[in-house]
Parts: sequence; structure tokens; C-alpha cells
Amino acid sequence: MLDIDVLKFATILNNIICSLVACIFLWLLRGKLTHHKVSAAGWFAAYFLLFSLAFVTTTMRGWVPIEIVVLSNNFLYQTVTYMLLFGVISWFRRPITNKLMAFAATHTIAYTCIQLWLLRQYPEHFDWRINLAAVSYSAVHLTSAWYAFRHMKKSSSGEKLLTTSLLLSSVCVFLPMFLFHQFQSAVYFLSGVVVGQNLLTVVSLGAMLSLFFYDEIEWHYHRSIHDELTGIFNRRHFMEQAANRLNNAKEAYTVAIIDVDHFKQVNDTFGHDVGDRALTAIAQLMFRHFRRDLVARYGGEEFVVLLAGSVEETRFKLERFNHEVANHAMEISGQHVDLTVSIGMASVQSDQHLQQALKQADVALYDAKGKGRNRLVSLV
Repeated sequence: MLDIDVLKFATILNNIICSLVACIFLWLLRGKLTHHKVSAAGWFAAYFLLFSLAFVTTTMRGWVPIEIVVLSNNFLYQTVTYMLLFGVISWFRRPITNKLMAFAATHTIAYTCIQLWLLRQYPEHFDWRINLAAVSYSAVHLTSAWYAFRHMKKSSSGEKLLTTSLLLSSVCVFLPMFLFHQFQSAVYFLSGVVVGQNLLTVVSLGAMLSLFFYDEIEWHYHRSIHDELTGIFNRRHFMEQAANRLNNAKEAYTVAIIDVDHFKQVNDTFGHDVGDRALTAIAQLMFRHFRRDLVARYGGEEFVVLLAGSVEETRFKLERFNHEVANHAMEISGQHVDLTVSIGMASVQSDQHLQQALKQADVALYDAKGKGRNRLVSLV
């Protein structure tokens, strides 16, 4: 048994060290984060700090009165579940309300007091306390998992891993209870606690590191394919995606270049800030109007769109957009700005002819400018 006790102590010590390392890492990471991520990292750091303290109280069994161990152990383990929940809420940019904080405090204190009361009144019913602990911890973990699942972005690998880890955590806390009821032995129960702690430490640490790691990767990738000002795709990504679509084309495609008329006058009259807002407004109109098409900022005040469908369909769609811009009343920074666009369109047969089609669309665009602007010219 001595070897088992030493192994158990070594495992708990390893969990304490891992939790403290994770806490320090997340706390240092806070200094390099912004906005909601700072708050989330702070809650996650508190989670690991309190988790390590909970591991410490586990090693106190046999050294201090059992009441103190039960009181501190249950209080800390229940508290860490809420630290994790608050971190998840902060990550998804939602407020942690005073009502939720009050509920968490009430739940934690009431749960701890009930555990202490059960110890004193029914010391022979160890299984009651085990069952209560498993249900109480799992309920908060499941709440965190439900919250993460409800708000996660389907494209975010880190948030998917976080949600999965929270679901796994809600199951792990039942392991000690399962082993105790299966074998009716305190040794198996303590073994379940040690294994469960190992799983929670590894799963939580991996999930949180992945969350920040993948978020950083996805942030850089998003910046690399989107135009910083307007938020739509940039020219490089447009060329890549257009080539992919044309390479697998099963229908006709048309490319169009859209230019904001008299944009220099807008900048000179209202200032560059209003000019930037005007470009953003045009981009938003394009995004709504060409939902199924590939839209990007081509450069300066020019935009580009790749449309699938017959020439008649794409011509109708582009002319309707032209009229929509002309009739759209734009209030930017409290000033009324009248905008129109000129459009040049050309058909494109395959990815090998994309550059040629863009040149033809550019020729058509300048023809539209020369004919008085605010119109569509087609070389199809």
C-alpha cells in the first residue's frame, strides 16, 4: 500500500505542478491579449490556480481533521467549475451578471455546507456525498458545455475542442462515484479521484491552449484573406477562389468590376474618414446583394464580383445593384452622401482565361465611365 500511496502522491503533485504552470502561462498571456480575451484568460488562470489548491487539500487527508479537508476540498472543486463557466462566458463576449455571480456563490456555499452536514450527521453514508459531488460538479460543467456549444463558431476548431472538453469533463467527475459503487471500496474511489483529476487537468489544459492557439491562427488567416477596411475578401483571395470555382465550373460565369463614381470628390469634400465609410457601405450592399457570388475589394475604390449563371441573369443582377446604389440614401457621419457606381462586365470561360476576362471587364468599365458613369457596360 505504501507504493500505491507514494504513486498517488506523485500523481497529485504532478497535477499541482501542471495546474500552476497553466495558471502562470495564462496569466502572462493576458498581457498580450485584448478585449474579452483578457477577461477569459484571467478566469481560466483562476480556474487552474484554484484547481491546484484543490489538489493540495487532497493530500491533506490524514494530516488535518477530516472536516477541514471536506470543507476546503468541496468548496474549491465547486468554485473551479464556476471559474471555468465564467471564462467560457467571457470568451464569447457575454456579460457575467450580478445574478449569476450571486447564484454561483450561493450554490457553492450551500453545496459545501451540505457536504459538511452529511459528514457530521451521516458519516456512514459516504456514497451520498460522492453522488452529490458528481451531480453538482457535472451540472456546472454541462452548463459551460451547453453555453459553448450554443455560441461557438462552426469554423472555430479551438471552440469545438473547448466544447468537447467541457462535455468530457462533465463525464469525468462521475468516475469516482462509478468506481465506488462498482467495487464498494475507498481505494477504488481514491483511484477514480486521481484518474479523474489527471483527465481533467490534461483535457482542460489542452483545450484552453488549443483555444488560444487556434484563435490566433484563425485571426491571422482571416486577416490574410479579408480587406481590412471593408471586411470583404481581398484581391488575392478572390483570385484563388475564382480559379477554384472556374476549375470546377458546370455553368457559365461572368466577372464584373465595380467602381465608385467621383470617389476623389467624396474624399475632397467630406474627408477620407467619410470616404472610408462610403466604401464600407458599398461593400455591405454588395455582400447582401451578391450573397451566392464571390465578392472582393479589387483595389482603391474598385470592387470585383464573380457571378454564376447566364449572361441575362448576371446582367439583370448587376443592373439592379447599380440602381440600388443610386437610390440608396447614405447618411455617413451625419452627412448625406450621394453615390453611384459604374460597372464593366465580361464572360469568363475557365480559370486560364480569368485574367483576360478581368482585362475585358476593365475595358468595359472605362467605357461606362466615358459614357457618363452610373451605368453598366458589357463586352459579353
